[in-house]
Amino acid sequence: MIFVYPIGVPLYFSYLLYSQRNAIKYREESESESENDNLAGLTFLFENYKPDCWYFEIVVTVIRLMLTGVMGVVESGSALQLFVGSIVVVCVLVLFIVKSPYVGERINLIAVIAYANLLFVLLTASMLKTMSATGNVTGGKRGALIGGLLITGSFLALVVSALMGILWWLKRGGTDAAKVVPKEEEEKEESKETELIKENAKLRQENESKDKELKSKDQEIELLKQKLE
Repeated sequence: MIFVYPIGVPLYFSYLLYSQRNAIKYREESESESENDNLAGLTFLFENYKPDCWYFEIVVTVIRLMLTGVMGVVESGSALQLFVGSIVVVCVLVLFIVKSPYVGERINLIAVIAYANLLFVLLTASMLKTMSATGNVTGGKRGALIGGLLITGSFLALVVSALMGILWWLKRGGTDAAKVVPKEEEEKEESKETELIKENAKLRQENESKDKELKSKDQEIELLKQKLE
């Protein structure tokens, strides 16, 4: 049962996503109801990612497992564990920079900042481990400096992410406000179109009624001609 979640669940999700990869890639262009029904239960696996990155939820799951489960297998608290963790985070950082898998660029940037901050923490921990192994004491001014760097780096990452969220929220509010006028205009145009359709329908009915009257008059004239003859 230990391997059900770390191996079985990602494999099962991989199978589900791979079997529907074409439908996920072209979901915006697809008009088939059956394909949309097949994707209804899988949206939580791909809705946050770009169509060409339909598989990225599996990648993120593997990254989490590597940084938590696999790292625990390496000797705990050793320099090797920090080194392996740094290599993994560097590879992940490069992957996120190259692929930018998320739909929103803001989320991509926040993910890069988060992994860069994690790399900074691991490198600082490696430096502390090396200093303690060589006999250098980490207390005093040097320890305070390193601790200050760690706190500052984490705080800056948090501040930048918060500022990006606030800017995105303000921008979203502005765009929503800007969309109010066009939406009202669209509603007015739609109402005008419906009025024109109704007017055309009335004109058609009037023309049909006039045609019927003319036909009835023609028939009366023909009857009168027949009687006169």
